[in-house]
Amino acid sequence: MTQSRKNGTPAADAAKAQYQLLAKWLTEKPAQLFGELRQSRPVLVPPIGPVLVTRFADVIEALDLFEAYHGKAS
Repeated sequence: MTQSRKNGTPAADAAKAQYQLLAKWLTEKPAQLFGELRQSRPVLVPPIGPVLVTRFADVIEALDLFEAYHGKAS
């Protein structure tokens, strides 16, 4: 079992805890979450769950590069 480096928690458990915290903020404090992300981490790639893209220009770029992100040829 892979351990996280910080506290000895299995990596899968740490990823699940991070996902649960992200989901909580998405439902309870979305304005604060997206404000913080736009300022400090405009593209958040969590270990599990969806990638969050918070700045308009980055969203447009991701949509323009759909094939690169999607991984399937049209």
